[in-house]
Amino acid sequence: MDRIGDQAGELEAVAREVRASLAFEHMIAAALVGGGISAGVSLLLRVGQLVAESALGLTEVLRAGLEALLFGVFVFLLAFAAAVAVFTPMYVLLEKNRVRKIWPFHLTALAVQYLTLSMLGEAPGFDSPARLLFLLPGVLIVWLFGRRIVPLWRAADLSAAAAPPGLRLIQ
Repeated sequence: MDRIGDQAGELEAVAREVRASLAFEHMIAAALVGGGISAGVSLLLRVGQLVAESALGLTEVLRAGLEALLFGVFVFLLAFAAAVAVFTPMYVLLEKNRVRKIWPFHLTALAVQYLTLSMLGEAPGFDSPARLLFLLPGVLIVWLFGRRIVPLWRAADLSAAAAPPGLRLIQ
């Protein structure tokens, strides 16, 4: 009897680790896409600014492209670090308690980004409300992660509801 219980516990632990690894992979994929989108939007905004200032030239466009690329890499690296240090442990904790909602991830992303921007001296405030745009990459990344993970949560809920009851041993 104990052996069956031990095997069930081991299987559940393995399943938890697989779900956490899968969630981490989805987080990294969302971070890559979010970094790319952030770089593209940054480039478009900078080129638009150059056009408005009538300062559009090859060197300015190349400089804007390099700045956008660096911004995209920074967004990805920040998202990767947050996925490793904050979001994966948070996912494991929420999954253990069967809390399958995306809003805790949004709040955490906003907090992580605000703290990071505060450390860099670029935090949004009343004196610089335009810096609120710096919070958008994190919201975008969590939204992309939610689009990838919510179907898996639904499938897990459906499979748990359809699973047959455990074995009953009759002695």
